[in-house]
Formats: sequence, structure tokens, C-alpha cells
Amino acid sequence: MCIRDRRNEQHISSEVPRPESGIQLGYLVGANGSPAFAFTQQGSEASLWVWVGDKWVLSPIDPTKANIVEPGDEPGELVVIMPAKEGKPSAAHFMNAVTGQVGEIILQDTAYDFNGSFYRDSASRVLVGSFYERNGPTTSWFDETYQKLQKVFNGYFPGKVVRLLDADIRGSVFLVAVFSDKEPIGYYTLNLEKRTVAKLQNGRPWIDPERMQGMNVLTYTTADGKKLEAYVTMPAGLSLIHISEP
Repeated sequence: MCIRDRRNEQHISSEVPRPESGIQLGYLVGANGSPAFAFTQQGSEASLWVWVGDKWVLSPIDPTKANIVEPGDEPGELVVIMPAKEGKPSAAHFMNAVTGQVGEIILQDTAYDFNGSFYRDSASRVLVGSFYERNGPTTSWFDETYQKLQKVFNGYFPGKVVRLLDADIRGSVFLVAVFSDKEPIGYYTLNLEKRTVAKLQNGRPWIDPERMQGMNVLTYTTADGKKLEAYVTMPAGLSLIHISEP
């Protein structure tokens, strides 16, 4: 063993063995940052394993069929998307990965299937909000503190979509993504203590927002009576009224 390898071993705080059977596919860490779930494959069958205490326990959940988003807040808990039923859109639920039992709803929109992601508080590591798409980018905060923070963020970038990406442990410096229907995504840091904003990167700096046309949401009915929405951007000088005229 070389000196470099010995030095690396000194930084290992703990070791977790592989699941007892199957080819190793990957792992998920829990809210506390430790390995919590493992995926393996044996032949054509994939398996999900849960780290319980000091060993891996085989989960009854089929990872090829379950729509797993990420670990939940509690040990052995997952966030999964359950299919739409009884005329209601699909929803994000907690699920006990050891028993396979579906838990409480985290988020369910009134009209749109859930298709988004979640945000964890940097200090507590608890899920506090979600970003998803309905008839436009939507942010839903479960925590009142973050609801107030979002209003502060929006005040720095009026008329644009502001999504929180990360924050320091103290909750004073934030990394946000900012975009609109005319402006490509850009990344900024906000220091609320110093009241400063710093731009880090523009996703497409060659695009001039002043030359871009706004986006419209067009609602239409299909032949079988379903209402659908489409994003439509018209050339300069035209509008949806013009294209709807005979």
C-alpha cells in the first residue's frame, strides 16, 4: 500500500458492506448523509435494500416499478410518486421502504401530475419545499420561513422565476437560479446579511433577452374532449389572435 492510500484510509469514518447478493448497481444516502439504500441486480431482477441498524434488509419494493424520487426524512423512508387515481393527479408520498407501505401525501396538485424535485433545509436536512411544472414553473414551500424567503428572492428579481438551489448552514448566503420566458437561466449568490447579489454564470450569454419574444400558454381541447396546454412563442409582430382567425 502506498503512502497516499494510507492517508486516504485515515479519512474513512465508517464502512458499510455490500448487500449479500446481486451485482452492485448503486446507492442512495439518507437525509443524514449516510448510506441508506442500495440497488442490486440478480439475473434480470433488480432489488432494493434498506440499511437497518447494522445490516442490509431486502425491501419488498420493486425498484423497476416504483417511481422513487429520493430518500425521505426518516430512516428507511423514501419519497415516491404514486400513479393518478380516482380522477386525481399523481402525488408525491412518503413510503416505508422496509414494509412497502405508502405513507402520507407530501404534495399533490389540484390538476397536474407531480413531475418535480424537492429541496432540503441545509441545517435540518428536512424536506421543506418542491419545484415542479404545471402551466409554468411552480414553487411550493411547506415551511413558512421559506415562503417568506421566496418573497425576498422575488424582490431581487421581479418578473422572473427564482429557484433556490443551496444555502449555507446559517441561512444567510443562498445560491439561486433565475430565468424567465425571455431570459436563459443564470446563477447568482444572495447574501441577505450584506444585502448583496453576485452573478456567477449565465447559461447562454450569447442570447439577448431584449430581442426575445414572450411565451404564451395555449389551452386547447382534443378530439376526445381532454384539455391540454401548449407553450407557444410567436414571431415578432404576431399574436395568438392572428393565428386563430379564419
